[in-house]
Amino acid sequence: MKRLKVKNLKEQNYIDIVKLLKIGNYSRADLAYNLELSKASISVLVEDLINMGIVYEKCGGQSSSLGGKKPILLDINKNIGYFLAVHFRRELCHIAIVNLENEIIYEYQMEVVINKDYKITFNPIIKKLKILYQSIKIKKYSLLESQYQVKQEKRIICL
Repeated sequence: MKRLKVKNLKEQNYIDIVKLLKIGNYSRADLAYNLELSKASISVLVEDLINMGIVYEKCGGQSSSLGGKKPILLDINKNIGYFLAVHFRRELCHIAIVNLENEIIYEYQMEVVINKDYKITFNPIIKKLKILYQSIKIKKYSLLESQYQVKQEKRIICL
């Protein structure tokens, strides 16, 4: 078996934590148990993820029947990244930006004049997207995926 370097191992642990938090809310102790890591290691990794803005402390959970301190539940920051969707249908263009939980942050619909020169067709859309970036203050690196679909009759062309 190939040994992972320390940097790769740490990155893999970050990924494993985020994967678990996508499933549900966990405390640091729950993460340590599920990932078979020490509580100290989990605390350091979670603190890094909090400082990066990926994870935040949500609220206190239920303490056990034996009593004790309530666990602090963790969750993923749903606004750490966004998806941009541009959908074309005949002479209509629909633009939407959603966060990681598919909540619509911005939605816009515009008419599009189809021209043989695609640059003339797409320039107004690109201008609108640039204005959109500036107006809602989304950092370019936080845009996770762009999807453009052009639907003509029964064909779908993905660019």
